[in-house]
Amino acid sequence: MDKAEIFRQVTLRNALRRTAQLPQIDVHAEFSKAVTLAAMREYDEVRRRYQADEQRILAVVWTEYRQRHGADFGTAGPGRLAVYREADRRMTAFLSARGFARPYLPVTGVVYGSAKQVGKSEPDP
Repeated sequence: MDKAEIFRQVTLRNALRRTAQLPQIDVHAEFSKAVTLAAMREYDEVRRRYQADEQRILAVVWTEYRQRHGADFGTAGPGRLAVYREADRRMTAFLSARGFARPYLPVTGVVYGSAKQVGKSEPDP
């Protein structure tokens, strides 16, 4: 990931917004979000490289859950969700043991620099 290029893109977006007389974005927040998204894309690429291991882990989890809960386990949504969540947890641990930590991905929208409006002393009623 090229953080310098990410920063350049964020500041370019901000300059374009300034030219269009749109509210400025919070450069720090947008840069952090862009870096996190780039890290997540890198993690997804690593995960694709280990896809065979992921399928093996998923098969093991299906087998364990069906042994524990019966052969029909997983025919409804909640059962499938439980299996995929457990397989994802194990895959994350598998990759973490190999040095690939899953980045934290906060859910946020665009953050603008200020809620203050220029030229207004009181909020609209």
